[in-house]
Amino acid sequence: MPAQSPTAAAPDTPHARPRLRLLGGFELCNAQGEPQALPYDKARALLAMLALQTGPLQREGLAETLWPDSALPQARANLRRALFDLRRCLDGLGLQPSLPADKKQVQLLHEGLSLDCQDFAQAQLDATSPQREARRQALQQCQSLYRGPLLAGLALSEAPGFEQWLAPRREALQRQALRSLQALAQLQEEDGDSAAALASAHQCLALDPWCEAALRRCMHLAGPAQTGEALALFERFRARLHGELKAQPQEETQALARQLRQAQAGPAEPPLPARPERRRVVALACEWGLIEALQAQAEESLASEQIARQMQRQLSQARELLLAQGAHVQRAEGGELLAFFGHPQALEQAPRLALSAAWQLLRLPREPCLDLRLGLHAGWVHAAPEQASPDGVGAISRQARRLALLADAGRAQVSAELCQQSERHHRFEPAAPDGSAALLSSGPGGRAELLRQLLPMVGREAELAALLQQWAEAEGQARAVWLQGEPGLGKTRLLQALRQAAHAAAPALQGPRVLQLQCRPETLHSPLQPIVALLRRSLPADCSEAQAEQGLQALLQQAGLDSPHHRALLSQLLQPQSTQSPPLIEPLHKRQLLGLLSTLFERMAQGQRQLLILEDLHWADPSTLELLALHLARASAQALPGLLLLSSRLAPPAELRPQLSLQLQLHSLPAAQMAQLIAQLAHAPSGAEPRREILQRADGVPLFAEELARSWHLAQGRAGGEQIPATLWDLLAARLDQLPPLAKHLAQGAALLGSGWEPELLQALLGLSAAQLDQGLSQLQHAGLLQLSVSGVWQFRHALLREAALETLAPAERRALHRRAADALMDRYAARAAEAPEALARHLHAAQDPAAAHYWLQAAERAAAQSAQVEARHLFEQGLVALQWPAAANANANADPALAERLRAPLLLGLGHCLLTLQGYGSAAARSCYAQALDACLQAPERGRGLRFQAMWGLWLGSRSGPGEASALDLAAELGRVAAQDHDAAAAVQASYALGNNLFFAGQLAAASQALREAAEAGQRLAPTLLTGRYGEHGGITARTLLSWPLALTGQAEAAQAQAREGLAQARALGHVQTLGFSLAIVAVLQRHLRELGAAETYARELAELSERHGMALWRVVADLVLGWTQCQRGEPAGLGLIEAACAASAVAMPSTEATFLSFLIEAQLQLGLAEPALQNIVRALAMAQQRQEFYLLPELWRMRALGLQLSRVEDAAVRASLAQALAHAEAFGAELLRQRCLSQQAAFEDSMRIQR
Repeated sequence: MPAQSPTAAAPDTPHARPRLRLLGGFELCNAQGEPQALPYDKARALLAMLALQTGPLQREGLAETLWPDSALPQARANLRRALFDLRRCLDGLGLQPSLPADKKQVQLLHEGLSLDCQDFAQAQLDATSPQREARRQALQQCQSLYRGPLLAGLALSEAPGFEQWLAPRREALQRQALRSLQALAQLQEEDGDSAAALASAHQCLALDPWCEAALRRCMHLAGPAQTGEALALFERFRARLHGELKAQPQEETQALARQLRQAQAGPAEPPLPARPERRRVVALACEWGLIEALQAQAEESLASEQIARQMQRQLSQARELLLAQGAHVQRAEGGELLAFFGHPQALEQAPRLALSAAWQLLRLPREPCLDLRLGLHAGWVHAAPEQASPDGVGAISRQARRLALLADAGRAQVSAELCQQSERHHRFEPAAPDGSAALLSSGPGGRAELLRQLLPMVGREAELAALLQQWAEAEGQARAVWLQGEPGLGKTRLLQALRQAAHAAAPALQGPRVLQLQCRPETLHSPLQPIVALLRRSLPADCSEAQAEQGLQALLQQAGLDSPHHRALLSQLLQPQSTQSPPLIEPLHKRQLLGLLSTLFERMAQGQRQLLILEDLHWADPSTLELLALHLARASAQALPGLLLLSSRLAPPAELRPQLSLQLQLHSLPAAQMAQLIAQLAHAPSGAEPRREILQRADGVPLFAEELARSWHLAQGRAGGEQIPATLWDLLAARLDQLPPLAKHLAQGAALLGSGWEPELLQALLGLSAAQLDQGLSQLQHAGLLQLSVSGVWQFRHALLREAALETLAPAERRALHRRAADALMDRYAARAAEAPEALARHLHAAQDPAAAHYWLQAAERAAAQSAQVEARHLFEQGLVALQWPAAANANANADPALAERLRAPLLLGLGHCLLTLQGYGSAAARSCYAQALDACLQAPERGRGLRFQAMWGLWLGSRSGPGEASALDLAAELGRVAAQDHDAAAAVQASYALGNNLFFAGQLAAASQALREAAEAGQRLAPTLLTGRYGEHGGITARTLLSWPLALTGQAEAAQAQAREGLAQARALGHVQTLGFSLAIVAVLQRHLRELGAAETYARELAELSERHGMALWRVVADLVLGWTQCQRGEPAGLGLIEAACAASAVAMPSTEATFLSFLIEAQLQLGLAEPALQNIVRALAMAQQRQEFYLLPELWRMRALGLQLSRVEDAAVRASLAQALAHAEAFGAELLRQRCLSQQAAFEDSMRIQR
């Protein structure tokens, strides 16, 4: 409703008349200005109809208009009741007689009633006065009286006749008010009252949002002092016009906007210098030669002159044809012609144009004495647009000429690269040995691959119906759909159509709950970034730390999940961790975090059906995929109502397919549906021929149709290693080349920054003025390349547009821009770099600055702290790559000669920890990392203090893995000495654990128990991050769980189980994946020592699930080993396969315990009566136990040998000798459990011998 003018009349005095206001709503007041209530809307409607009628109204007509659904007698009765209520109200106002009526007619006598519509009509008449001041006052009275549309807010949906009566009167009054406001604004502007004129113009625009005359007046009046506001008003109008009507403002309005921008920019900025760019071109080489029979005649002067004229004629014809096709002809003389497609400006589908031109050249009328051979090749060049030749190096030109010389007469030979790009729109003969092939025929235009913003929804009815069916079924159970398709085929549009349909079908004010997440290429190795982005969107923009905490708490409270622990988990996920001090909370328990996030998604639905969309899963990080798998499993198990929609360019992973209720794959649209879509595009040409051309070139891809239509519109109908498919490059590059130089430069800089960035950072990167930045962004937004997200950052409409812009940058310029981006992030935008160090690392890395290693290390340590080992491994590896570059390679780099010395060891150690977790203790790559890290520490002793122990620790973890190694006990003792020298409590815990571990395997069970108990107790006194962050596991907890083994073997079964339970509880509470995996493995194997089959299986299954989620090969092997053993103990031979596979894997994952793995296989074989293979494996195991220093196994191996011999019916002496060996070792080790087991077997054997005798 327009705001009331300051010149509005003062409130009515006690001597005023009763007042009826119909403009801007219904209001009936007495003479004192007090509102009078009417009982219902139809009484108000009846009074309005009577008030606006100059004469009487027919009673029957009124009854039928206001009560059309009632029978006529009832409608008349309703009218009588309404008239009675009106009379009573009007009589109370002193208006008598107010409603005289007879049986047929009724009329309102309102001489004593003030009616705003009458006053408005009178003011309209007064505004025609020739006197300027009287006209101004009358127009101001119109402005004051028109508070809004006639009877605003009064609607009788059940009485369409009333609505038909109201609509024309409402529109007429609005037009009159608009004319009055425009006239008033004109008067005010002429009188120099710009502020009042601007207010009136704004009121005009509020009255009619599509009135461009009012918009121009607002822009004109606001421009001199408030240019930014005027341009912002224009941009909002243009966006609304395009969004709702698919139209553009009038040229007069756009011209005014250009003038304002020019005035805002001030003096013209100097033009940007032309820069070499990276672009893709197609080279076409033509070679004319004499046919062999006429070679001799060429030497005669007359024949030579004639041949020269023919040659020149052929060259001219070819040159004209190629220029008409958009080629750049570099040379045309001496029987040779060289042309390029894609220079100096990119061409849409340059390969297709080049091949079509070659086909036409071959069909030109041929001179009888000349043969033509063609060669075509495509590749990348670096050239400025004004260069005569784009191929400065000559590589593409030489290849095209070579192919032309190889071609048969009258044929075109095409390189393998170009054939591969063009096989959908041209046909070729079978390939030659070098991959090239002769052009066979010309075909239709090729299809494209490009994701798009929303287009008209055409041709996806079946897919939409399938999605709606899934949505309907999701009312009572969880459903999951995988939507697959190449970029540009309409995945996003289809998802949006589902959202719209779901909203349309929902009850009013109760739309479906929708959560939408999107994966991005730059966060491929950053864990859980789509979820982080979603959570951050729920927090206030630019909020303080305290506000963020409050926002998280509110979110958790709403979901019924608020607790300090949950707040801590989400805070650590969202907040950057300091690399200088340990985080305030322990490293994320990843399983617990993922469970919390899954539960949060469920609770946010508030028990209602929820639509959860996750787009572009081909760019998902492993942790997000892990969360997805968990959420799918939980939703399915709990039968939660809701639909999970997943889109990707790729097929679903095998592990997700069982959870999917539907897989949809999008294909190209058929011609009829594409024609329908083209007709609905904003820039669709009106002529049939250009529409047919677009239909042919789009080849069923909706985005291609949109881009071709836009290109046609901009051209005013004139014809016209890689990340981007070659079939798309030319179209995208052509879009970029059509931009003004400033806008294209801006697009390239924006592409380098990523998919979301702030304008200020882009301005700092390119060194632009504020005016240039605003102008370029406006041009890019208008061209449809950029859009402003809801979070306030700019982004490309699609990732492929960004990739195309990035690919056009020459390598040297790209490195320089990455350098500038890094400088900006380290200076003005340091807070952003602290929040996302991988962004800064990426720019430094691309600039080949070894300082990138520092930030790769930060990002990797954060990922590792979140148990995202796959991502951490990649980040550590990137850091090591960065260290290989010399500082001198970048002249702008602040060289730090000690950088490699300082970072090499931490990067190697971190990578070693990741590899151990992912590949197992036998990982040769991890061992190499630790060995290199130790060398680095020894070369720089001062810097290596503290790190030397970590490197030795990693080497110790892989010890006992092969022949010729030093004693494991000696290695453990050396760890203890280094920890003591460094006065490092955390290192001392790990050293005690290592000693206890080696003592156990050496069979020194009592000493092992003491060392492990000391490590466990000391570990409890330290902050967990001191251990997990440096060593990849918590030595105190692993020591406690491992303590259960010597306790069990010495006969203390209850104490062993108690230590196992306590250690496992500590590991669960810590949430560190490697520590939890180790603890579960130890406890599962403990149950085998104690012959607790049920418990062994339970722990093994939990370990298998954990290792699958986190990709930990070692613990998966241990889980299969124990599970196979439990099956065999129950007499199930299938378990042997699991054990045998685990034994084979142990040679890689944990070679130091190969004999232990073999002992499981031996016991299983004996249980199944397979004595012969068991005895063969015992021979291997005994030798391996000596080699791997697994002496604790000797009692069991000799005992099982005795059992195998007994089953094989070997002589009794051999059985007794084996049992004697077993008893001797058990007694030497103090292994009471094993001693009792030997004695029991010995007694059973002797009993059987007595029975046999």
